[in-house]
Amino acid sequence: APSAEETEPFETDESAAIPPPHPAYRMTARFSIPAPVPMPAWSDSEIVRLLAMSSPPASPLSPWSSPPPQIPFPPLPRYYHHLHLCYHQHHLLALFVPWAIELL
Repeated sequence: APSAEETEPFETDESAAIPPPHPAYRMTARFSIPAPVPMPAWSDSEIVRLLAMSSPPASPLSPWSSPPPQIPFPPLPRYYHHLHLCYHQHHLLALFVPWAIELL
């Protein structure tokens, strides 16, 4: 293997022109930016008048208001409390016992 002293650094020709890409690989983009709409300048008296106006009252739904009251959900029908589980022939079954409602 050649030693570091024997090898020469890789030289590039900076003046060599790179050919342009084929037209099929060339991409052009065109877009337009609309001119901004001119806004009238505020006069000092107009600014003072606007700052002197009172602000509207806070919304009742603002984050600083207390949270709305919690509305409880209606209770579940009673028969949901009387489902009994049993293991029958390697299957878990939910059986409804209709007379359990009358016992309560």
